[in-house]
Amino acid sequence: MIAIRRFLLAIALIFTYNNLLAQSVQHDIDSLLKIYNRNDEFNGSVLVARDGKIVLQNGYGYKNTSKKLKNDGNTIYQMGSITKTFTS
Repeated sequence: MIAIRRFLLAIALIFTYNNLLAQSVQHDIDSLLKIYNRNDEFNGSVLVARDGKIVLQNGYGYKNTSKKLKNDGNTIYQMGSITKTFTS
């Protein structure tokens, strides 16, 4: 009975640790991208996944500056001819 309790406690601690680690990674990446955005060094959307699970999905800056429409995690961007250089 004590062994089962210890096993369940260990599983709970591992699950909690992994969850806290994911939140820490999410917070660190989000903080870094907010700093870059404030310094006008980044504008766009980000999706970060780890082990098949989404850790961070967010947008930074504006998708339309004149209308003050902000980016979000689902913003669709128009691709121009300049992308051919990167994909070829």
